[in-house]
Amino acid sequence: MMRLSDPFNIAKYVRYKEDKFVDFRNSGIQKFKQAESFHSNIGLKVSKEITPDIYKHLELVCFRLKLPLNRVRAFVVSRPDINAGCIHFEKKGCIIILNSALINVMSPGEILFILGHEIGHFLMNHNYFDEDPEVTVEESIASRAGEISSDRIGLLACQDIDVAIRAIIRIQSGLNDSFLRFDTGAFLQQMKTEKLYREYLYKSTHPSATIRAKALLRFSLSEPYQKIVNNDTGTKIENVDRHIKKELSEYFKKEESSFFRGFFK
Repeated sequence: MMRLSDPFNIAKYVRYKEDKFVDFRNSGIQKFKQAESFHSNIGLKVSKEITPDIYKHLELVCFRLKLPLNRVRAFVVSRPDINAGCIHFEKKGCIIILNSALINVMSPGEILFILGHEIGHFLMNHNYFDEDPEVTVEESIASRAGEISSDRIGLLACQDIDVAIRAIIRIQSGLNDSFLRFDTGAFLQQMKTEKLYREYLYKSTHPSATIRAKALLRFSLSEPYQKIVNNDTGTKIENVDRHIKKELSEYFKKEESSFFRGFFK
């Protein structure tokens, strides 16, 4: 049994099977410092003096993931879209970028999930294809698998499946609590009406929100999650991953739809 006191071992333990590991290289600390300097100029660094609540969230996430706090630099940037990102420098560390719009609508638990998800990209050494117009089908498949893995780290960070799914719904809708009632079952029903558009998603770098929520529900019952969070047993991770792989394959397979073909000409 691997030592789960190491954050990279935790990531390895919960990693989605189809998310293939790419070995870490020896990246210099200088690039990390340069990126930190750049983001200090365009955003507000998360600190206990200026952003104490967000800093406490970051402390708790790092504690739960066994990650030294000095490996992470977090910044809030003034942007209107509900989003976050991670730039990582092999095992040296990572920079988390949190858009202000995201922070303004998320609950504390949801922020834990987001921070954990982004740190998950660092711990698993994921490549990014979001901004690449020439992304291949294979790269898209790899990127989607990485999102499934990082959601698992997000769940380990917040340790509440309902909160994690609320965060996914929040990102999908952009709504605050004044206009939103959380109903996981009703949300997953939306998957049925997404069917016709699937043929256009084969190069999507992210799974749909409903697929992510369903995959996370399955993982919350798995042996790795139950062992880490509750010191208990659960469903074999191989069985969980097999179901998720099947659902992803079904969801992203190309289907003929003359309506959308005409609609998006």
